Amino acid sequence: MSRFWQQFQSIASAYRQQKIVGKLNWLFYFLMALIVANTLIVLVSLYVVYDRNRTLSELNGFVTQVGQVEVSQLRFRLAHKREDALNARYALNRAQAIFLALPKGVFDESGKGESVKMLMATLDGRFNEYLLYQEQASALENSMRKIGDELLYSAQKLRASSSRDSLSDVRAQLVHAVLDAIVVEQEFALERDMSLSARMAQSVKSISANSSRLRTQSPDVEAQIEAYSIGQQALLLDGAFVKLRDYTKMKMYNEKGMSSAAREILQRASEVVNRQRASISALLFIVVISVLTASSLIVAIGFLFGRRFVHKLTSSLSSLVLMSRRITHGDYSQHSLPDSADEFGELASSFNDMARTVENQIQALRESEQRVSQRTSELEIANESLAQSKAAAEA
Repeated sequence: MSRFWQQFQSIASAYRQQKIVGKLNWLFYFLMALIVANTLIVLVSLYVVYDRNRTLSELNGFVTQVGQVEVSQLRFRLAHKREDALNARYALNRAQAIFLALPKGVFDESGKGESVKMLMATLDGRFNEYLLYQEQASALENSMRKIGDELLYSAQKLRASSSRDSLSDVRAQLVHAVLDAIVVEQEFALERDMSLSARMAQSVKSISANSSRLRTQSPDVEAQIEAYSIGQQALLLDGAFVKLRDYTKMKMYNEKGMSSAAREILQRASEVVNRQRASISALLFIVVISVLTASSLIVAIGFLFGRRFVHKLTSSLSSLVLMSRRITHGDYSQHSLPDSADEFGELASSFNDMARTVENQIQALRESEQRVSQRTSELEIANESLAQSKAAAEA
């Protein structure tokens, strides 16, 4: 700090020793350096603001695409439309492309770059697994729907061909169990309630028991055949239901993983977005402060130097005007005292030299006039003496 102060004092001393032109040059160079430095600061800050704003726009696009993945996946889960799956895949690909195109270190500033990269890979893997299990589940649902239609047809046929006998209750229980199994299959496809597994198992058990009784006790061969067919179809439905339940569990597991990964990505992306916005605000604040500081310095330096320059100019000129008036009235004793080594001091010294020269010349003229007067008096006295001597001689 002391070294800096010494350097400042040496610069100030060198500045004070300069003349007006030198001081004006120093002031000009200083103001130009200040303007150039402030311009560079503003340009660099604005460029960084532009770059950060572009990164912020890309981050907002990244957040939008990740959110679109969640929305499209939810729509696909509810409606099973291929268009929604394609939209989710497109949004995920766009999010990955934007993430890879982001400037290096955007996420790494918080130490979360690698984790976001892993979350993106997790989201992609979970989505691929989800689509795989969804395809298998859709195939199973179609197969179960066909089995259910066949069961319903067989049950209706069995009920239509039945007559009032001791096995009527068995037939009714069998038809009821078939209808219940079909309802369970449809409810599970809509609600994905795992507790329906017990109800399906109970319905299949009831179908197997009643179809077995009909097959062994019914005297009608056609009823025996239908009962056997219903029993086999119920076993197929139960096996397909077990697989569908497993696929649904895996789908739900992947859905949970996708949602968790998407939430983590959105949370960390939001942190980066907030940090980028804060950085842009800070840079804009620096620009404003820099412009205000430079403007204030320019105005303050111009005001102080101009005021001092005008004061010095007016005071020096006033002193010289007063001195010239006194010289005009014949007073050469008053001199202007130079108070600086600049042009005003040189002007005052030159004016003093001129006044001394004029005073000396006037003094010399006065002395010469006195000598001429004295010589004239001496000549007059000599002439008078000569005239008297001549008159005496003539007499």
